[in-house]
Amino acid sequence: MKPVFSTISYGLYNIESYLIEDGFCTEKILEEIVAKTGLHIVKKQKHEFSPQGLSMTFILAESHIAIHTYPELKSAYITLTTCHKLNELQRKEILEKIKNSFNTDNVIEKIVSV
Repeated sequence: MKPVFSTISYGLYNIESYLIEDGFCTEKILEEIVAKTGLHIVKKQKHEFSPQGLSMTFILAESHIAIHTYPELKSAYITLTTCHKLNELQRKEILEKIKNSFNTDNVIEKIVSV
């Protein structure tokens, strides 16, 4: 049976806190990831926690992407779920975008297709 959707999860570690405290920068990074995949943003939702951290979700025509940041732990978690098949090059570009944007090589990637 052909997979109906895929979820790619990224655990990011050893991030400088200032890189994940700024909702504007985080939003731009997610927009760039979506652009690399050819997916389409339908709606954006963001919640900033006090004193720090944020959760942001983009509803996509093809599913969703979300980020949850933990500045106190210098970490973040990104998930991209889509019914649009991403090829190997797109996945590598996303991973490099994440590493470069958050200035860390400490990224764990997990892919689940169902």
